[in-house]
Amino acid sequence: MISSLDRNAKFSIVGFNYATTAWRNKLVRATNYNVEEARSFISRISAGGGTNMHAALLDAIELCNSESSSTVPCMIMFMTDGTATVGVTEESRILADVTKSRQQGNANIALNVIGFGAGISYSFLSRLSVLNSGIARQIFEDTDAAFQMQGFFDEVTFAFFDICFIYTLVQVFQGLTKNLCSPLLQYRMQIPFAPYNKEFQLFRLV
Repeated sequence: MISSLDRNAKFSIVGFNYATTAWRNKLVRATNYNVEEARSFISRISAGGGTNMHAALLDAIELCNSESSSTVPCMIMFMTDGTATVGVTEESRILADVTKSRQQGNANIALNVIGFGAGISYSFLSRLSVLNSGIARQIFEDTDAAFQMQGFFDEVTFAFFDICFIYTLVQVFQGLTKNLCSPLLQYRMQIPFAPYNKEFQLFRLV
C-alpha cells in the first residue's frame, strides 16, 4: 500500500507489540526516499509478542493531530491479528480512551480496522470503528485475502489526504486498487495502482 501513495500525500507507520514503534514522529510526504524508508521499516517488523492496541491507537491519533490543519481528513488504517494483551486490555477502556482522544483533537479522523484471522474480537473492532467514523472488516485466512481487502476498500467512505498506517504481525498485501466514492461527504477519491494518471485527481494508497 505504501508504494503507490501520491507524492503529495502524507503518511506514517506505527508498529506495535508489547510497545509501539513509530517510523516517523509526524506525517511526512510520500517522496520516493520516504516510501523506500517506510518499506524497509515494515520489512523489519518481526514477532515480539504482545498486542498493545491502546498505545498504538493513541499514538496514531496523535500523529494525525500533529498536522496544523483540521480541514484535511486523516485516515487511520488499523491492522491486527489478535486481541489486546498488553497495557490497557479492557475493551471498554480502549473504546472510551480512543474515542475521547479522537474527539478532542484537531484532526478530522476516520478509524478503519482490518482484523486478520479467527483470533480477533470482531465485535470489539467493529464497535471501535463505528464509534470513530470508520468501518471494520474481518479477513479470513482460508479465502482470497487480497479480494477481501479490495472489498473492504470499496466500503471506505471518507475521503482523506493524510494517512497513518498501523501494522501488527500480519501480512502486508500489495497491489490493491479501487476507485472509491464517499456518499457521506460527496468526495470522489481515487486509489491508483499504476503510475500516476490525470484521471486520479484526489487519492493515493496501495
